[in-house]
Amino acid sequence: MIMFFAVGGFYSWGVIQAQLAAESIAPNSTLAFIGSLGVSFIAFGAIFMGRLIRWIGARNAGFLSCLLMGGGQILSSASSKNVGGLFVTNGIIVGLGTSMSFMLCSTLPSQYFRQKRGLANGAVYGAAGIGGAILSVAQRASVIALTFPACCFLKDRLRRSTATIEWSLFLDPRFVMLALGSAIGTFPLLVPPFFLPLYTNSLGEAASVGSVLLAVFNVSSALGRVSFGALCDVCGPITSLSLALILSALSLLAIWPVSSSLAPLIIFAILNGFGNGGFFSTIPSVVAHMYGPIRVTTVFSMVLTGWAAGYLLGAPVAGWLLDAYGGSGAGIVAYRPAMYYAGSLSVGSTGIGKTQANLFLMALALQAQAGTIMWFNSTNVIPLGNGRLGAQVLGQIPEEVIILNEDRIWSGSLNDPNNRNCSTNLSAFREYVWQDDLFNAQATADAECMATPISQQVYQTAGNMSLATSHSGVISGYNHSLDLATAVSTTTYVYEGVQYTQTAFASHPDNVIVILMSANATQSVSFDASFETPMSIPTFSASGGNLTMTGQGTSMYGLPGSINFMVKAEFTVSGTMAEVHATSDVKPALSISNADEALIVIAIDTNYVRYDDLSADPNEKVTQTLANVQGKTFDAMLKAHVEDHSALFGRVNISLGEPSSNTFLPTNIRKNLEDGPDADQDIFALYAQYGRYLGIASSRNTEPSNLQGIWNQALSPDWGSKHTVNINQQMNSWFAEPLNVAETLDPLWSMISEVAERGKIDALETYNISRGWVCHHNTGIWRDSAPIDAAFYGFWPYAPAWLLQHMYEHYAFNPDPQSSFLKNTAYPLMKGLSEFYMDFLVEAPLDVEPNGYIVPNPSMSSEHGIGNYNDTNVSLTYGSTIDNSLLRDLFNHTVEFATILGVDSEFAANLSTLKDRLIPFRIGSLGQIQEWARDYDSNGPFTHISQLYGLFPGAQIDPRFNETLAHAANVSLLLRGDSSSGWPTAWRANLFARLLQGETAYYYMTRLISRYSYDNLWSINSVFQIDGNFGGTNAVAEMILQSHNGEIHLLPAIPQSWTHGSVSGFRARGGFTLDIAWSSGSLSWATLTSTLGTFARVRYNGTAINLSMQRNDSVHLALSDFQ
Repeated sequence: MIMFFAVGGFYSWGVIQAQLAAESIAPNSTLAFIGSLGVSFIAFGAIFMGRLIRWIGARNAGFLSCLLMGGGQILSSASSKNVGGLFVTNGIIVGLGTSMSFMLCSTLPSQYFRQKRGLANGAVYGAAGIGGAILSVAQRASVIALTFPACCFLKDRLRRSTATIEWSLFLDPRFVMLALGSAIGTFPLLVPPFFLPLYTNSLGEAASVGSVLLAVFNVSSALGRVSFGALCDVCGPITSLSLALILSALSLLAIWPVSSSLAPLIIFAILNGFGNGGFFSTIPSVVAHMYGPIRVTTVFSMVLTGWAAGYLLGAPVAGWLLDAYGGSGAGIVAYRPAMYYAGSLSVGSTGIGKTQANLFLMALALQAQAGTIMWFNSTNVIPLGNGRLGAQVLGQIPEEVIILNEDRIWSGSLNDPNNRNCSTNLSAFREYVWQDDLFNAQATADAECMATPISQQVYQTAGNMSLATSHSGVISGYNHSLDLATAVSTTTYVYEGVQYTQTAFASHPDNVIVILMSANATQSVSFDASFETPMSIPTFSASGGNLTMTGQGTSMYGLPGSINFMVKAEFTVSGTMAEVHATSDVKPALSISNADEALIVIAIDTNYVRYDDLSADPNEKVTQTLANVQGKTFDAMLKAHVEDHSALFGRVNISLGEPSSNTFLPTNIRKNLEDGPDADQDIFALYAQYGRYLGIASSRNTEPSNLQGIWNQALSPDWGSKHTVNINQQMNSWFAEPLNVAETLDPLWSMISEVAERGKIDALETYNISRGWVCHHNTGIWRDSAPIDAAFYGFWPYAPAWLLQHMYEHYAFNPDPQSSFLKNTAYPLMKGLSEFYMDFLVEAPLDVEPNGYIVPNPSMSSEHGIGNYNDTNVSLTYGSTIDNSLLRDLFNHTVEFATILGVDSEFAANLSTLKDRLIPFRIGSLGQIQEWARDYDSNGPFTHISQLYGLFPGAQIDPRFNETLAHAANVSLLLRGDSSSGWPTAWRANLFARLLQGETAYYYMTRLISRYSYDNLWSINSVFQIDGNFGGTNAVAEMILQSHNGEIHLLPAIPQSWTHGSVSGFRARGGFTLDIAWSSGSLSWATLTSTLGTFARVRYNGTAINLSMQRNDSVHLALSDFQ
């Protein structure tokens, strides 16, 4: 209703202009200028009106705009014989009201509609066309009476912002082209509606015919607005805008100049009105599509301001041309210069619009590819996974090898590892520690407290599938790639003029690995397929289109293998000459020949149900899995897979710079450029997205990612590819919450719960503690919790406190007090572990700690030696900083959860008292964060930086609130030095990000990518170890957004090299999702959305502001909000 009168009134100005011209009130150019003046206020007032609307709200703005429009029109009716009066009333007063209502109606639909945004905009703009049609015939009903009720229904959906102009947009070529193209396009838009009645009169038609023809134009404009709006939702707003401009230009140049009678003129009015309407309705959708719905008001107002010249001068220039060539009475010849003027500008606008569209689409494609495509021009490992099944696609020719994994194929079997001698020797151990006799303390632990066997079982492989072709000659056009956004691997090459393609993915919905072998020539796909495995008791069989392998986990450390598994591949071929037959020259295999395509579907399963139940039948499970996909086409499985994967992966977008000439080089070359990552900033975006991809691929539903994620080809991998829980497993989990894939932590919660079951027995048998549970520095498929390897490494019962920090973070990122996770999973585990520590911690003798602190003893700083005692490096002491920090966090979080749930008040009070008796942070003789209760001289280079857990991933040290501790943490990092491995480098990047030292964090990220990553970006720790990938992924997030200690900190550690960038879908503690953009090193804007409706304190560049938000409320912030 508001748009009906606001723009419809101006579209009917041509009728009034014709009448005034007939009465010789003023020249055509002057009358056109009066009509244009009112319209030009839409542009001139756009930025001001946008800010005013955000300030007073949509409903109040609606009332004010209608008052101005209605009042101005009432006054103009009394000034129809006075040119000056018309300028003031119809030009200025009505123009102000129209400007406000136009901005209001143009931006509100984009806030409410996402799926049908184009149609919504089209419907609103269509009302303007209808208004023009009706008002062309029946002028000026009561505007106020009809529009005021409509204003009652107006409401902002997204919170208003104080941002007025985003100056950084002028550096964006897409915005410049959009603004310039649409500004030129407005010059001709008002020429037809202003001059059609005059032109009709010049043909000898009655004045009423001109009014009807203008009504036809406006009806067609209304239909164009709705139709092109709907088209935006089908083929995109930019394409729709280009089509509208083309239609307007063609009608102006090809139809109107030859319209010497009424029939072609009607056709012109219909076509031009249709394209004209499409222009208006597509622009808001284009802006929302390019810059998001919350920025529509600001960006659209800036675009609209550029239309001022066209609105103000477009029709008057046409009027001047008409007067110059004889006036309205001189016939069609006098009108043609104005027609060609309007048509040529439409063509120019169309060309710029197409260029802008190409720029936008190219930028989207380039940035998406830069951040989500990995490719190689030579063989390399591409990891695929569905969370349970893993595949390494090597891209080898002539014989491809696919390395296969299932996350529950492990060595050994369940056993009782607990050392029951420990509890009776623990007091002697502690006495040695009090006396600083650390040699005998460690020797006692080695002799009396370690597990049997001393080592845990290891993660193993299922085996390999070989796909051998005869392509041993010259190969060209090789490309081996992974699309992170779809989780699909593609290998293509040309051999003897035929292009061959191998497409592979690991489907989570269908629980299988899928491979399609194809070629661009019929009958060209031929290869031999076979399995091999290093596992125990292997069997192989081939029949029909099936290839099967079985095996068993190996015996290790004196424990027999007990995991039985089956791998089965079904082959389906297409083509009139295609054949599949079994062979057994060396071992059973399948031979595929003369096929057009060959589809391979692989299922793998085991007898594992849980650590204490191996009753499943792998054959039955595999058979059922394959039966479930029977008859499914490759396209159907691919569609289901991509939809499932993109629902997780597509939540986050990261861009850290414009694509350069280096961006589209092979990934192995990008990471090794001479100028390092400085030559290709989006390598960091790719690295972060790769980490998210690896997390989704290796941790869903069954087991959490282990040291190698899910990808291992060895019988006995380094460090057993276990779940090492003194940093590595934790690092695997850091990124999941902030980078919006929290579901990948579900397997971790299951693992911790099962470890706690065995840990309860361990607590009783190892330490004689009946309350709670415990675990030490490693676990695995058998959920072992006893100390392993050696006391130097493994006699550390504080690992579960670190694991449970992730449960607290899971709640912190989505703090729903009604969460079943909080009540049924997190709190029971945290309470049980706290109970264990309440019984395990001891009071230090006063001659050791005069303040009578409660301390952990035994205690260590993970794997870090204190020094040599009797020529033996020792690690065990009391009161290490990490242990105190872990306990402090655990106790605080447990008390908080008890309070939220309203339970265990006495227990919580006792725990809080115990927490207050822990040793606080100490600053050592070198100015460093002291690593142990005693200031031992062991501060040199080392991988672990456990004493800084309180800085990150904890938040007990914060440079914003405690500069003294932050400085000491910085000293500790400098003393520790660089590392020559992936995960320690990643940890340092996170720590320096928390210290707000972006350049140093960036330095470690460059080292991580260029020095400590393989060509496929897997992290190096002498061998592949995935924790570095996940740690580096989180470091990128920490540099862009932090949200600990009650503040959301925007761009806290952005290095100078990341001069501009944008992210979307990042999560912050408190239940917030954020989109952020920056340019020239400064914040451009940020959008916060609250999932629960909570208070937010947002910091940028030293200034913090407070926001109170409702559930699902969004707030758009600009740089000006922090100035």
